[in-house]
Amino acid sequence: MRKNRLYVSILIIIVFTVYFLSIGFSAISVSGRIENIMASVKPQGLVRITNVLTSDTTNSGISNSEDYNKNNINANIVLPNASSTITYKVNVTVYLESIMKISNITLSDPSLDYELSGYTLGNALCNSNNDCNLGATDEIYLTIKYKEGMYDSSNTEHSFVADFKFEILDYVARIGTDFYESLQEAIDDVPDNTKTTIVMLKNTSESLTILKNKNILFDFQNYTLSNFGENKLIDNYGTIEITNGIITSSATYAVMDNNPGGKVTISGGSLVATGSRGAIYNTGGTLEISGNAIISSNTSERATIQNLNNGILRIYSGSVISTRKNAIDNKSTFVLGTKDGTVSSESPLLQGGTSGIVSTTNFSFYDGIVKGIENPISDLTKITDKETGYGILYGTEPIGSSIYNTARLALVYTITFDGNGGTVTEASRNIARGQKLGLLPIPNRTDYYFEGWYDDPDGGNKYDKDTVVSSDTNLYAHWTSLADAKIAKIGDVYYSTIQDALNDVPKNNTETTVVIIRDTVENLTIEKNQNVVLDLQDYTLRNNGVSNVIKNNGRLRISNGTIICNTTQGAINNNKGAVLYVTGGSIYATGTRQAIYNDGGTLYISGNPYLSSTTNQRATVQNLNNGTVTITGGTIVSANFNAIENTATMNIGKKDGIIDASSPLIIGRNYGINNTKTLNIYDGIIKGVSASVNGKISDTETGSTRVDSTETIDGNVYNTTYFN
Repeated sequence: MRKNRLYVSILIIIVFTVYFLSIGFSAISVSGRIENIMASVKPQGLVRITNVLTSDTTNSGISNSEDYNKNNINANIVLPNASSTITYKVNVTVYLESIMKISNITLSDPSLDYELSGYTLGNALCNSNNDCNLGATDEIYLTIKYKEGMYDSSNTEHSFVADFKFEILDYVARIGTDFYESLQEAIDDVPDNTKTTIVMLKNTSESLTILKNKNILFDFQNYTLSNFGENKLIDNYGTIEITNGIITSSATYAVMDNNPGGKVTISGGSLVATGSRGAIYNTGGTLEISGNAIISSNTSERATIQNLNNGILRIYSGSVISTRKNAIDNKSTFVLGTKDGTVSSESPLLQGGTSGIVSTTNFSFYDGIVKGIENPISDLTKITDKETGYGILYGTEPIGSSIYNTARLALVYTITFDGNGGTVTEASRNIARGQKLGLLPIPNRTDYYFEGWYDDPDGGNKYDKDTVVSSDTNLYAHWTSLADAKIAKIGDVYYSTIQDALNDVPKNNTETTVVIIRDTVENLTIEKNQNVVLDLQDYTLRNNGVSNVIKNNGRLRISNGTIICNTTQGAINNNKGAVLYVTGGSIYATGTRQAIYNDGGTLYISGNPYLSSTTNQRATVQNLNNGTVTITGGTIVSANFNAIENTATMNIGKKDGIIDASSPLIIGRNYGINNTKTLNIYDGIIKGVSASVNGKISDTETGSTRVDSTETIDGNVYNTTYFN
């Protein structure tokens, strides 16, 4: 039902009547308060504070003075101790025939915090008889205290202002001074061809239709518009602009259909699809996204935004995110960024769980960064216009537990790789000007060892991951026959393979350091009674064929370098009776198995190593067959499965009476830890989508308390657990 401006007139009459009547009362106090009536001599606003009294203090808290205005309290207080508090009884009175609420309270002093009792933010302001409209006075208790960690013994006197934000609760929207019980009523009341602002007053669930010739600016403030049942949330044929708020739908329709002739501008707020369709279906209309708008969906069926049927899509800034599918499916006119001679490499952001952009027609790429797990842009030939002089720079980026491929515009140099008698899978790459080359490809040549990349086929300068180029460059592989190549050393003795060096390690448990002096591809075995320190330095060891990179039957220590396995075997097998120490470096399993398979051995992970796997079949670290694993540091991540699988004995942290709630860090796309036997957790934080820890925890630090919460990582809600 529409409300006209009559209420404003009634309000003015009531306020001034109360004011003049109050002059004759003998009960007026020095501060101007009036007893036994609902008003004081400060009569303004639809709802206001009408009285403040000190109700209680704890731990020597003192309120030297307190006063109030229509929507704030100000006081001078002393809080001599970290746990000191002062509680005020606050009366709030409604002066409008509408249900009102307090939506927020802010304190001017950044060291102070508050707690409410007798009232919950967002609820209706009602008296003890549950009368909530004109004349209702609610009694609220506001406790002032220190924020955690903000107590300063040298500064215990504070002057503060507590500002109350009051809002109407019973109407959904307003246009000027006209109020409406639904957004659709307000939309229907907008005159044709006249730009009109609709202000949302509370959360609502509706299905909206905006007809042709309607021109609407939606001010959703901080409220949420959600779908009503399985109906389409917004069906637009007119012109609308959205600047804030949250629009969300779980229906089997897109959150918004922008039909032929419709125009939608989104410059702020969030538009979220949680159902089986995308967020926006632009079927012949014009859609523009800018500012800090966030458009997202988590369906595996449709892209977040679909642009088709002669639709026009322009994304100047903001974010478009799909956690499971493509961010953009384009079959029409699409422009990303603004062609202005400069490039922003951060905004807009297009991020897809599959691809960032899938386009069957040509489009323009001027600004932003595009990310996708499979690829950032499905067909690069569809990019027909870029900023002059800029090229596309590719990279990778870990987001949550996944590795995303990225594409952005940059002033680039092109690096071309020539196998020079060998084969190389990466023919060329673009490098941002002024940046290092990064990890370079490793070519293959039968019976030869790869020496490195040089800018001349037969000599020249060597280039590595830290080299900065200053022009387009051709690089040539240099080779040494395997008979002459040296890969590792023990002391001053050099070896053609790491395994040759390992074969010279005595089998009497004498600790021996094997130093790696080149990147190499090998499969290694440490025998029983061998005690090896494998010093990879900054080099990379990769598997050869389908075998493990390392099979450990003795005692092995790894503290640096990179180990990568891309086959159907784990990167490292730590077998029965073996002992493995991992104190640094990185171990990546990019095939279908785990980073470390502890098959009855003893495994210690400490320091700051990084272990990850991308398989959906095995955990990153798997402990079984009476094995023992102790993890006191580092990061263990699984992109698609459990981070840790334990069917034996697993210790997370050290039982020493001290709790570190941040390290080790364990993140699983399914479970952080899946346990079926003995699991002791003393330190660290565990995260998983299905559960942080699945199974029983056997032991924790004496007197510790388990803390469980959730957090959003890459659009997925992770359960987290730590102890304090």
